[in-house]
Amino acid sequence: MLILLSLLTLGRPDVVESIPDDPTYNVSSELTLEVSASDDNTIIACVVDHDSVKPGEKKSEQSLRVLYAPEVAINPDERMAIEGQRFSLQCSGKGNPE
Repeated sequence: MLILLSLLTLGRPDVVESIPDDPTYNVSSELTLEVSASDDNTIIACVVDHDSVKPGEKKSEQSLRVLYAPEVAINPDERMAIEGQRFSLQCSGKGNPE
């Protein structure tokens, strides 16, 4: 599934380079994204938009891998510990890398 990112997008204009002795051009674009942990595994797509190709015919997709510090939660089974009785805590964490 392709997810449209609603992120701060910074970039530079397209760079167009002619190829000597060839009637073609290389065009490159650069995109800078400010990402967060929720963007991990989001699909980023690069699509050619030109009259010579059908929409979506030339594209490349890649999964975005975001490294982020673990989030840790500690949850007790009960709110109060009673002296002499068992008391359990559940500790869970999520981060990348795990």
